[in-house]
Amino acid sequence: NLLDLLPDDMLSECFFSGYVDQKDMLTNVCSVNKRFRRVAQESVLSLDLQNKTIRPTTIENIASRFNNISKLDFSNSIHFTGACLMKLVPLSSTLRSLNLSGTILMDGDVINYLMAVECYLGGDSPLEEINLDGRQSEALRLGITDFSVAKIAKTC
Repeated sequence: NLLDLLPDDMLSECFFSGYVDQKDMLTNVCSVNKRFRRVAQESVLSLDLQNKTIRPTTIENIASRFNNISKLDFSNSIHFTGACLMKLVPLSSTLRSLNLSGTILMDGDVINYLMAVECYLGGDSPLEEINLDGRQSEALRLGITDFSVAKIAKTC
């Protein structure tokens, strides 16, 4: 097979630069071919999961499959809870940007996550950006106060 001769970086380019643009075909290839699956998992750097139904098991699956994620967008994912946020701790060594706007997180959720990341890494996190904008509806605004903002400022 000619694809077996390509180095991983060229194979990754084929997948993620639009040369192969059918998601269903990529999914099938990655489930059949171990090398394609490994390359895909190592090449994914960001995931856009905004407006999706997110559960802790969803995050566990992401964390177990994609170990180079640097950017995650969970904006307006109304089921994204503190339990989901804690499942992101294993990704903290590579995670640089985290969009949590429009979620239902509270102060304690964010602080627990940042403390867990600090313990997991044994020091500072590479996280550079965290978006905690609230929802449009007053009743569903994020419950973030100055206390967690101060903790975020120290961490990021």
